[in-house]
Amino acid sequence: MFSVKLLTVLLVAICVVSCVSGLVERKEVRKMSTKEWDNYSNAIKKLRATPSTFNPNASRYDDFVRIHVENYDVIHGCSPLLPWHRWFVRTFELALQQVSKNSSISVPYWDWTLDYKGINASAVMTSKYLGSPTGTATKHCIRNGLCANWLTFYDGIDETDPPGQCLTREYNPFWMTSMPSPALMHKMLNSSPDYNSLRSTIEAGPHNNFHHGIGGDMAGTASPNDAIFWSHHSFIDKIWADWQNINVTEGAIYEGPLCNTTCGNRLGCRHQPASVNDILVGTPNVTVAQVMNITAYGYKYTTSAGTSPLVAALEFTESPSQLPLNPPMTEDRAMGLDIDQANAAINNINTLISSINVQNGF
Repeated sequence: MFSVKLLTVLLVAICVVSCVSGLVERKEVRKMSTKEWDNYSNAIKKLRATPSTFNPNASRYDDFVRIHVENYDVIHGCSPLLPWHRWFVRTFELALQQVSKNSSISVPYWDWTLDYKGINASAVMTSKYLGSPTGTATKHCIRNGLCANWLTFYDGIDETDPPGQCLTREYNPFWMTSMPSPALMHKMLNSSPDYNSLRSTIEAGPHNNFHHGIGGDMAGTASPNDAIFWSHHSFIDKIWADWQNINVTEGAIYEGPLCNTTCGNRLGCRHQPASVNDILVGTPNVTVAQVMNITAYGYKYTTSAGTSPLVAALEFTESPSQLPLNPPMTEDRAMGLDIDQANAAINNINTLISSINVQNGF
């Protein structure tokens, strides 16, 4: 049996060394210097070349994929989504610092609101950064960028492929047409009065759309196989952190449904109310309260022109073209969300989209 808790004890222990030197600064991918990107890329490659603590045929990078696979059902479709992934990305960041012996290594975020007109045309999805949006014609293998020629150990698509399959992407524009613009993101977050409203709106909308839109490994439980995962979730975390900063009182409150550890997030599963005292599953007794404040957790996000719609002075209500409505929710697309809750979130998103379109004369 894979010992998740033993692994996380080892990884969290890194913080004793890494967290004392000041806050790590996370930047938008395209705002990193060449040296910063190279340091990040090389750290990931070193982690992939370091043997797993538990399986001699896997790597330490694969250990992270396994953590996500094993806990998938109780970290999606319910309140732990944001704090659990905050812990997960931070623990990955610390592992990169350890393996590279460089405490300045950070996980960059990808602000995909800047690319809402065409995610596949983003500079982030080129050989300079994370590689092409779609793999080779037959097997959809990625052959350029940071993830070029990666082989995976854990399968999270149909759970039947043996180790040694290539990392895949199958870009699907259907999901990406509804990725929010800066204007829509600004409205989505300003219309979220509490944590659970924010979490469900982000999860049912851009979080899920992005995973499905990238496709391939990103569409399954082993989504961390793809390095895009880390920059996607770094931005999801930034969205939460920015919302906390502009909603000081509500930002300190954690609420909503806690996934049932017996029946997971399946539709109809009865949920208990979440609490900041909850221990995040798969961790060495890390509570939600311990990850609520990113500064206390050892990192911060940079703000730069165009990459911080929540804290910018402008209202971001202009859009040069009509924004598409979010696709209708299906049980498969919900990725385990309670279907009524998911539909409510989609209706909220569509109301906001319509208001922007009306303001812009569409």
